[in-house]
Formats: sequence, C-alpha cells, structure tokens
Amino acid sequence: MKRSIALLLALILLLCGCSAPSAETEPTEKQYSQNYPKIENPVSAERIAQFPVKSGDMTEAEMRKLAVDFFEYSKTALWTPDREFHYIKTGEGATDDIHLGVIYGGLPYIAVASGNVYRLAEYADENGVVDMTEAEKEPKRFGNQCSLASSWGWARVINSAEFSWTYQMVHQKGFLRVGPYTYNDNLVRFGGGASPTTGAIANENGPEVMFQSYAAMKMADGLVNYNEAGHAMMVYRDPVVVIGPNNKIDGASSYVEIIDQFGSWTESTTEDGVTYTHKDYVGRKMTFTQLLQDGYLPFTFAEFSGADPIEETECVYSHSGDTINTQQLMAATVTANYSISDVFICLKDGDKTVLRDVYRADTVGVKSTNIYKALSTKQWAEYTDKGYTVEISVQLGTGECPVIYTGKFVP
Repeated sequence: MKRSIALLLALILLLCGCSAPSAETEPTEKQYSQNYPKIENPVSAERIAQFPVKSGDMTEAEMRKLAVDFFEYSKTALWTPDREFHYIKTGEGATDDIHLGVIYGGLPYIAVASGNVYRLAEYADENGVVDMTEAEKEPKRFGNQCSLASSWGWARVINSAEFSWTYQMVHQKGFLRVGPYTYNDNLVRFGGGASPTTGAIANENGPEVMFQSYAAMKMADGLVNYNEAGHAMMVYRDPVVVIGPNNKIDGASSYVEIIDQFGSWTESTTEDGVTYTHKDYVGRKMTFTQLLQDGYLPFTFAEFSGADPIEETECVYSHSGDTINTQQLMAATVTANYSISDVFICLKDGDKTVLRDVYRADTVGVKSTNIYKALSTKQWAEYTDKGYTVEISVQLGTGECPVIYTGKFVP
C-alpha cells in the first residue's frame, strides 16, 4: 500500500471528501447489547479533558511529553461501531470496512480525509460504542493520514507551524532542522515536482552528518521523507546512540522509537487483556541506517527549541453585540492563534439545545474560518423570531473549547 504524501512540513496534504454508502439494516437495541462487550479503555470527551493544556510556564520537556502523550492516547483509545460501516480510504477509491462488534484502537488510515480523536469522542457512548448512523454523515472523522495523526499531537502546544502548506524547514514556517545536515532553502520544495527529494538531500549530506542529526533529536520531534511517496511521523522517545570503535556513531545499532500511522490492519492487546484492531505503531524502532536509507530528515518546532514562546490562547468571533441574525451568523469569522478543529453553533432555549450545527476544519493548522458552510440559511431563519440564544464555541487543537459568542437570535 502506498503511503500518503505527508503534507506536514513540506508535503502537500491531499484532502478530499469521501463517501460512506449506507450499509446494513440497523441492529435493534437488543442486538446491540448482545454484540458489544464493555470496552475497558473507551474514547471519551472526559478522558481527553484530563490531559493538561499547554501553558507558558511549561518546560520544554513538559511540552514534548504532552504532545507524545496525546498522540499515544489517540492511538490507544478504544471504540466499537454500532453497525457495519463502509468507507473510501484512498484517492484511487479503494475501500475499507469497519465491522460490527470489533474493538478498534485509534483511527484507521485513510488517504483522502482527516479526523481526530476529539470528533470520534462525540459519537461514543459510555461503553465506547460509536453511533455510525450519525457519524457517517461526516466520514472524515474516521480516518487519519500519517501527517495528520502526528499533527493533532503537536497541535496541543504548537501555534507557529504552517501545517498545511509548508515546503521548507525554516523558522518563519515554524519548523527547524535538527542536527548539522543542510540543504539550500531556496531550491527545495518537498513534493514540488523537480525539487530535490529528501532522499537526495540525505545522501548529499552523507551517513556521518545524518547520523549526527538523528542523534540530536528529542522526544516529540518529527521525521519526514518525500521520495516517490511521502511520510511523516513523530519521535516517541529520545534516540539511543551507540558509538563504534572508530569513535563515530554506529548507524546499525543506534535507533529511535517513533509513533506512526500506516495503512495495514494489525491487532494488539491492552494490559487488561482487551484485543483491539488498529492501523498504527506506537514505539516502533527504526535504526539510523534505516532512516538514512528511507531518506528521512529530522525536524523540530520553534516552541520546542525555545525560538518561539508558548502563547496564551486567543480566540475571537468577528461579530459583536448582544444580538445576531442569520446573515450576520453566516458572515462572521472565527479567528484563533492555535489551530481550529471544530466550530460548534448552538441555538438554545435556556439550557436546552434546539438546533446545532458544526463546522469541521479539513486539516490541522486552520486558524481563521468563516462558518457559513455549516449553516442552512433557511433552517436557521425559521427560528429567528423565537427569542432563542445563539452560543458559539470552538474546539482548538490544544484541547481547549472556549465559548466565544453568546447573543439573542433576532430577525
């Protein structure tokens, strides 16, 4: 299976819609109880909320651990569907299936869409059973590319990186090279046609320089390649470096552990003995020699290096005032300094939600968006004269979900 072209740092992330045809007849509630075991480590909003949120007083080590911990959780969160689910997983139209009664971990690999564990948690009950009837309306939630999987972890603390359209590892893009390897920033556009590939860059620098660069990596740094296809992954632990008798790094014995998203199903068992199906690695070892052969280049982020500080979260809605109508609701813009995952628009009668829409960001790194795509003018206009309240909240990559506007809905 071809790996997806990693968008993150220098690779253009190819995103497009995917369809989810209706599958089997809905099981009855009685069948649900017969088919689903209680899941020991279910995905849940409460569990996600237990993770700390980035803050300016975090040390570099704390920031790095937070990114890794959240990525690891997104891989180990367990869930099971309430019915058979059929979806497209690659640009060529190849399909995959989510099966009734099977326990899954994390998100499947899917080359044409993106999802994150925040979204998955919305449709899982207390036993980790996911309501596929609702979820299939937005199939992008049920798959991750390699780069997106890593990015949701980094987005817990990073706001400087241009995740979506970054071609070079330079400070103004939020990415920094790790170690002594070099290339000409003005000539390189990863994935940009005739540009030098990462493999060519690695070969030009040579084994000694590249091994020194791999040795300089730390937990939560990244590795990227782009040759015929691309891949991006996160460093899971600081590397193990072995010095040979010639006082040089032994590439065959030195290694790094990585967290990865890939395209083949595999099975694992939790410490509690629960077997689950997943499409990812956690803690896979790769030697420095393997990294060099595959043309991987190591990188870090400005926040991890101390070049940029962790900022306080800023998230605003462009409309102000105590009242808002349908046209203003659709025209206003949400802007944040950290990546926007989802924007929730709720119409409320006291504490009761009367109408709810959501705008889903297609990729990590979106920091400003108009939410009109989520709204039906006709549908919202029907409620204008009811005296209801509009509440808008934003799910950020950091894990925060602030309410950014509350006002009366008027004609």
